[in-house]
Amino acid sequence: MTVKFLHPPICQPSLPVIVLVFHLFFTAHLYAEGLQEIDRNIKEQNRQISQLISERKNTQALLAELKKREWDVVEVLKVLNNNIKNNQEKLNKTVVAIENLEEEMRLTGNKISGLKEQIVEDKRQLHQQIHALFYMKKIRSMTLFLDVNSFQSYFRNHHLLLKNTELDAVTLARLKENLVELEQEIQLQSHLKTKLTGLRKTREEQAELLEFEKQQQFVYLHHIRKDRSLRVKYLGVIQIELEKLNDAIYSLNVKKENERRAQKFRGLYRYKYSLPSPVSGKPVHRFGQQSSKYYTLFKRGVLIETGENQEVRSILQGKVVWSGPFHGYRNLVILDHGKGSFSVYGNLDELFVLVDEVVDQSAVLGNVALDEEEESYLFYFETRYNKKAVNPEQWLKKPTWK
Repeated sequence: MTVKFLHPPICQPSLPVIVLVFHLFFTAHLYAEGLQEIDRNIKEQNRQISQLISERKNTQALLAELKKREWDVVEVLKVLNNNIKNNQEKLNKTVVAIENLEEEMRLTGNKISGLKEQIVEDKRQLHQQIHALFYMKKIRSMTLFLDVNSFQSYFRNHHLLLKNTELDAVTLARLKENLVELEQEIQLQSHLKTKLTGLRKTREEQAELLEFEKQQQFVYLHHIRKDRSLRVKYLGVIQIELEKLNDAIYSLNVKKENERRAQKFRGLYRYKYSLPSPVSGKPVHRFGQQSSKYYTLFKRGVLIETGENQEVRSILQGKVVWSGPFHGYRNLVILDHGKGSFSVYGNLDELFVLVDEVVDQSAVLGNVALDEEEESYLFYFETRYNKKAVNPEQWLKKPTWK
């Protein structure tokens, strides 16, 4: 007859569990030292928290001071804005004045050009008239004999001479006026040039002052924002460190509480035939059943066939000393109930507890895993008392397996 194993057989397959439980039993006396070490760690973490809280308080005070100084900052910025606005208005007025002055200088220049052209034209006419007068005088002096034609020529020349003399007087007067006006316009233009040079210099100074005020405003704002940003960033770092330390202290306190609760465990001895069953199902292998095909691997416990998604619950309050994969038992959970008592829950799929966690009675430890070879859900349960595997059913009030 061929024996079919749930898993490949190995030499002494239950030995790792025996060694592990044996080792856990002899480490129970180290709980007191562990509590002292936890207390020292908690004190150190509390000291660091106090230091960080002090730094956070100082940083918050600095931020409050910066917040308080924001009103002064607002006033300073108002002054800077008013200065910038006033300087901008002055600069705009200066630019407008320069434009008007340049237009006036252009008109003055055009007028000077017109006067110069008129003067040149008047000088040319006067020059022509002087030549004409010279020749008329010469012609008149050549009229020696007076006859009818000579008198007519004389009077005509005399009339032209008088008319030219009148024209010369008007032209000379206009030329004089134009020369005087030209001199005035030239002086005015020189004055306008001087004024324009001053306005341009004023414009450059106002532009430099405006740029300086804007740069000062930018630097001031940048400094305030950078200072505040650094303070807020540092406060965030402190807050993160505080949260980390609080988490560490919480974990240490939980661990300390678990250690204290574990020291109060009374073991399995007082609970014979009174504890609840870890699962519901049908036993396929009982404790010490040598005729079972599962005896080689599971001889120190019982094997229960359960339904799908069957939850595995702890039979008694205990501390998790193992939670994870274990060769031959899929995922395994071992609970320490004190006084050398342990309960073992094997062939689990998903685990819901962690090592060093103290769980209450009937707490869910995980789900029963599907065995693909057997095509069924098989749960392994084992109890140990005083280093030895004992029948799990002697602790259970009414086993819920049939």
